Amino acid sequence: MGIAVIALVAVPSCTQAEQATHGEKPASIAVGERPRAIIAADFNGDGRIDIAVANADGDSVSILLGDRAGDFARTDFPGGNEPADIAIADFNADGAVDLAVANHETSSVTILLNDGAGSFSPMPGSPYDTGARPHLHSVAVADFNGDGFADIASDSSDTDSIAVLFGNSGGFEPARQVDVGDFPYYRLGVLPSNVGTQVLVPSPRAHLVGKIDPSNKSGLSVVGDAQGAVMARNGNFAGRGPYDATAIMTDGIVIWHRDGEAYERVSKQPVAFDNPTELAVGDLDGDGRDEIVVGLWESDEIHVVSSEGKRLGSIGACFRPAALHIADLDGDGSGEIIAGCWNETKILIFGSPVLSGQR
Repeated sequence: MGIAVIALVAVPSCTQAEQATHGEKPASIAVGERPRAIIAADFNGDGRIDIAVANADGDSVSILLGDRAGDFARTDFPGGNEPADIAIADFNADGAVDLAVANHETSSVTILLNDGAGSFSPMPGSPYDTGARPHLHSVAVADFNGDGFADIASDSSDTDSIAVLFGNSGGFEPARQVDVGDFPYYRLGVLPSNVGTQVLVPSPRAHLVGKIDPSNKSGLSVVGDAQGAVMARNGNFAGRGPYDATAIMTDGIVIWHRDGEAYERVSKQPVAFDNPTELAVGDLDGDGRDEIVVGLWESDEIHVVSSEGKRLGSIGACFRPAALHIADLDGDGSGEIIAGCWNETKILIFGSPVLSGQR
């Protein structure tokens, strides 16, 4: 198949149109209907990174197992009603990477257990009701209470809370509602720290991104202001580990570097974009710091932003790239961009970009 190496070319002024050139087309891989979320991991234990795609209109998850030649073998598994987000963890402690799937238009999370060879089946008791209202958009997965079991947090905007499923040896405890203030929506994230992993919570009504440890009653603390924030992710932007944060806001994205217990906004003004809808974080050039890729609602381009908030260029992709992920698929130390195409049945894989533009 081969994965294209993309050359990004950013013009000197951010007010002008950015351009990108590349010598090869991206790899196009068939998946289910309307790919909505993407995650990557080694699902069959062969040392190569595989891909899982949540297909919103197909009620399925496409598993793409990679081989030495860079090709992928696809198998679809039932993903519950309208899969909208996907995350990974070892939910049954057998050493294999399992999946958690947010089922939109419901309050449920589907757990798919991996047999170790990349074949998936529902966990006993799945789907698990979270009590989220009106329905789920996201799943944020980590061991939030430090007991050795993976937990799941989801948005519950109508109750001004997040719904948390704490894992145990037999599955999950009954869902708990953890108050986080005004209208948490739409895509939660996770934020590692020296005291454990917290949930990143965007709030478009409160115009902020907060963080909370759902296992105690300390309440939400503010990471930073973000007008109309709807999606938050952690990243290694300052070069000190994955403790920094970024978020989609009304008119662009914002980046914070962690400084002690505080978070410093990289720039007073957001990195401006018209109606951003999706972002992903990963190291595209192997320098140890993450870049950010951004998809726009009414565009066919993917934009690349540096850890310092500089535009690095854009890539022509497909209309409304509403599922984005970065993963080092070929093991060269630099990440590839994986994009899901709205209302299509394919994903695109772009080889590690050649980054230009001032960082």
